[in-house]
Amino acid sequence: MKLYRTMLPDPTDGLPTVGDGARMLGVRVPPNPSADIRPDVLGVVHRGTGGMSVVADDPLDMRPWLLPRGDRFRGTSKKGAVYEADAVKVQAPLALRPDGPPHHVVEPSGPLPIGDFQFALRATRSSWRIY
Repeated sequence: MKLYRTMLPDPTDGLPTVGDGARMLGVRVPPNPSADIRPDVLGVVHRGTGGMSVVADDPLDMRPWLLPRGDRFRGTSKKGAVYEADAVKVQAPLALRPDGPPHHVVEPSGPLPIGDFQFALRATRSSWRIY
């Protein structure tokens, strides 16, 4: 299975930009009102509570505002590129959870401090390629 996500290319190497923005490799956390996952009072995130959004199998299943403009995708976004990665690259301490087809979430495979979760997501950086 292939995973797809719209992210901003890093100008130095073309790989996804790492960060906690909506179009970056990572997740948004509180106090961001659009948090992707919420750590508990100890700063730990848990399986089944959110994570980094991806779409499986077909990038055209993404919402139009996430897809780049142009003939290839016919989206409405002015920024970002569609990246692709193999789902098999999602390994502990990460897990892939279907969240209503075609949407999936890359989440922690078990209790994990939020900093370790962000680090694990960022460690997948070299697995992502512009589609």
